[in-house]
Amino acid sequence: MDALEYIHSKGYCHADIKGSNLLLGHRKGAEHQVHLLDFGLAIRFAKNGPHSRRGDLETLGYNLLQWLCGRLPWEDAATIVDPEYVHLQKKTFMNNIPQLMRRCFPHSESPGEV
Repeated sequence: MDALEYIHSKGYCHADIKGSNLLLGHRKGAEHQVHLLDFGLAIRFAKNGPHSRRGDLETLGYNLLQWLCGRLPWEDAATIVDPEYVHLQKKTFMNNIPQLMRRCFPHSESPGEV
């Protein structure tokens, strides 16, 4: 988050947040640090432009959901082709995080913090 906050403060967004661009720390004491890599697609954002800080944070959130749940809750082969359905599901789940966690972890206790 520090790296994102830094580049956002300089007027850029990363624009390529994904698992392969995140590196886990390996030194003693840094095992829980995550480093953001590959700034090749970083772009300056404009106030009303298509790229934004929100896009980076939303993509990071979707990645976290996929890592925790194994898939995105609104990913269903039969309905993923309907963009309106996907939008509605995203909105529904993001407005009710406890419900989202129950759906992601139906057979176990959901994590206390995300």
